[in-house]
Amino acid sequence: MKRLFLFIVILELAFLPLSAQNIRTTHFMQYNPYADLLNPATEWKYANYVGLPIFTNLSINIENVGMAYKNIVKQTDQGKVLTINKFIDRLYKNNRLNFDINEPFLTFGKKFGRLSFSISEGVRMQGYFFYPQTFFKLPLQGNMNYVDEPAEMDKLSVYAMAYNELSFGFRYQIDDEWAIGVRPKFLTGIANLHTKDSYFKLETDPTTYAMRLNYHTHVLMSLPLDLVEDESSVSEIVENIFHNYGFSIDLGTTWQRDEWSAGIAVCDLGFIRWKNHPISYYSATADGGTFYDGDAFYYTGIDAFRFVQDKNYIHEVEDSLKEYFPFEKEELKGYTTATYAKITMEGHYEYLPDQRVSAMLRGDIIGRRFIPSFTVAWDATFARFVNLCATYTILPNSYANIGLGIGLACNGFQFYVATDNVLAAFEQLSSKNISIQTGIVFNWGKVFSDKMILDKEKAAVKREARRHTNP
Repeated sequence: MKRLFLFIVILELAFLPLSAQNIRTTHFMQYNPYADLLNPATEWKYANYVGLPIFTNLSINIENVGMAYKNIVKQTDQGKVLTINKFIDRLYKNNRLNFDINEPFLTFGKKFGRLSFSISEGVRMQGYFFYPQTFFKLPLQGNMNYVDEPAEMDKLSVYAMAYNELSFGFRYQIDDEWAIGVRPKFLTGIANLHTKDSYFKLETDPTTYAMRLNYHTHVLMSLPLDLVEDESSVSEIVENIFHNYGFSIDLGTTWQRDEWSAGIAVCDLGFIRWKNHPISYYSATADGGTFYDGDAFYYTGIDAFRFVQDKNYIHEVEDSLKEYFPFEKEELKGYTTATYAKITMEGHYEYLPDQRVSAMLRGDIIGRRFIPSFTVAWDATFARFVNLCATYTILPNSYANIGLGIGLACNGFQFYVATDNVLAAFEQLSSKNISIQTGIVFNWGKVFSDKMILDKEKAAVKREARRHTNP
C-alpha cells in the first residue's frame, strides 16, 4: 500500500496544473498557436512562439454522458434525499465518462519561410469508462426487473493510460493552396489499464426465480511499481517509467482558395509497448460443483433443511464460490495497446475579412469503440488583436454544448480563455461537458491578414498624401 500511495502522489504532482488537448473551441481560434493540435497542417498567425510551464496552457476537459447530480439528489423540506429510480431512468442504454489531460512542460514554434517547426514535451493522461444502464440498475433495483429479459453487460470497459510525450511538428506550404503537416511523437508509458474483453449475463426464471449467471472479463494492467511489494522509493518508480516505449503520429493537410478552406487529419495514431510489471487478470464462470449447469452458475436457492441440520453445509457453499468464479493473475513479458486516435474533417468559409464560419466532423477511436461529434463555429478578429470564437458541438446523447473563446493576441504575448460548454458554469454538477482552457503564450512576428495589409497600405498612402499637401 505504501508503494501505491507514493505512486498516486507522484501522479498528482505530475498532472498539476491540468491542461486538456482536445478542447474544440481552441482549434478555431486562428491566433492561438495550439489551434494545430487537431491538425498539424493548420497555419499559425505568428512567426515564433514559446509556451512555458504553468503559464502556457491551463485547462481541463471532462465529458460525462450518463450520471447527473440533479438526478441522484433531490432537495425537499426535510432535506436532501436520494432519487434512485430517477437516476436509473435518466441513464442511457450506453453511457460514458472520459477525460484527456495534457501538461506541457515546454512548447516552441518557429517559421522558416514555407516551413514551420514546433516542439513540445509534456505528460498526458487519458481515461474512458464505458458502462450500460444495467451496471447501476441491477444492483440498485434488483434482478426482478430482468425477469422477461436477461440483464446483459457486453459494453462495460475501462481504458486509461498515462505517458510522457515528446513531439516534433513540421508544416510545409506546398503552394498558394495546399499545405501538409506531420508531427511524430515519441512516447514513454507511465501506467495503463486496458479492458481486453468483458461480458456479463444474468437470467431470472419467471416461474421459479432461479438465477443463471454467465460472465467473463479480461483486463491488462501495467504500473511502474509492484503492488505486492511493501517497500518503494521514488528513484525506483522513476526508473521504471522508462521501460515502456511507444510512438504515435499526427498527419494532416489543408487547402485554401479565396474565401474557402478545408482540412483533414488523423492525430495520436500509434502504440505503446508496456513492459513494466505487465499483468493479465482473467475471470470467467467455471464448473465448481452443485450449482453449475451447462456453462453457467445456476442458483436455485439454499436448502433450508440442510442449512439447519448440517453445520458444514453453509461453509461448503461459501468455499465453493471461488470455484465457480475463479480469478487468474498472470505476469506477462509485455503487451501492446493503441493510443486513442482522433480523425477530423473540417471546412471554413471567410464571408468577411477576418470573420469566418466553420464546421468539423470528428471521431475518437478508443479500443474497438468510436465516438463521433460534430461542431459548427464562428470566429472573428477585431481591432487586429481581439480574437473571438463561438461553437456548438453535438456529441452522442449530449446536445447542449455551447462553446466560447476569447484571445487577446498582442505582438509579444497572447492571453486566451476558452470553453466547449459555457453553460456548465451555471450547472457544474449536472453538466455533461465541463471544460476550461486558459493561458499565456509568448509570441512575436505577427502574420497579418490581407485585410490588415490593405489597411496599412491605405494608411501609408493617406500619410504620403497629407505630407505632400502640407509640406
